[in-house]
Parts: sequence; C-alpha cells; structure tokens
Amino acid sequence: MPCNNTLYPRQHSDAGLEWQAVGFRKSDVLILFDGSESSAIASGTSTRGQLMAAAISGIVEDYQRRIAFGLLHFPVATACGDGAVSGCCVGAPSIDLALGQGAAIRAALAARAVPHGSSPMPMALETAINYFQSRPYQGESRTVL
Repeated sequence: MPCNNTLYPRQHSDAGLEWQAVGFRKSDVLILFDGSESSAIASGTSTRGQLMAAAISGIVEDYQRRIAFGLLHFPVATACGDGAVSGCCVGAPSIDLALGQGAAIRAALAARAVPHGSSPMPMALETAINYFQSRPYQGESRTVL
C-alpha cells in the first residue's frame, strides 16, 4: 500500500527538504573484469562473463563522454613472477583511463579470452592502486568497478 496523507496526515511529499541542483563530478573509473573460470558459470541462458560484459558495455556507452574509463582484464594467461602459475596473474590495464573509451572497452570485452584460471582479486586491486598512484587525476574521484 503506498504512503499517502490518509495514513500519514503530517507527511509531505518533499519531506520538508529544499531541492537543489546536483553538479556532476568528473571521475576516473578503472574496470576490473574477472575472466576467471567462474565467469563461465551459467546464469539463465548466458554466463556470468556475458552478463558482466553486457552491463559494462552499457555503462561505458552511456557515460564515456563524462567519465574517464579504463579496463584491466584478469587473469592473464602467462605466468608471472613470485612462483605464480599461468592463470593466476594480473597484468597492466589493457585500456588506459580516458574519455571516449566506450568502443575500445566494448571491443576488448567482445574479444576476451575463454575463461581460465583463478580469480586473483587481491593482486588486481593492488595493480589498480599502483596504476592510479602512477597517473595524474583526470577527474575529481577515482573508482574501481
């Protein structure tokens, strides 16, 4: 049952607040795309990876003129140092942060490798932090998606 003045006679639709315009904050968003074996798990008629790619494609298409997007796809298929095996490593972002990256990100997601390996999320987050620290701000905030 919706709230209305019959149930709540003292409630006003604006709750006594003043409306103010909200300004848009420029942001840098680094997308971490987990392409591990778990992204091949079925979800309805699609896989987790297909659903994630479709959602991300829509976001970057809609906001690429206002948000600087970049893409870090992991795990990489090659072995990295520290005794880690193939499929357990994270490389550098494949697409750097910039405005207008929608087409490049959509193409990279469409061409992604067959899901493989583990999900080295802690290593991916550390890579994202190091990437952000090595670059000047393009926006007013930084986000990992």
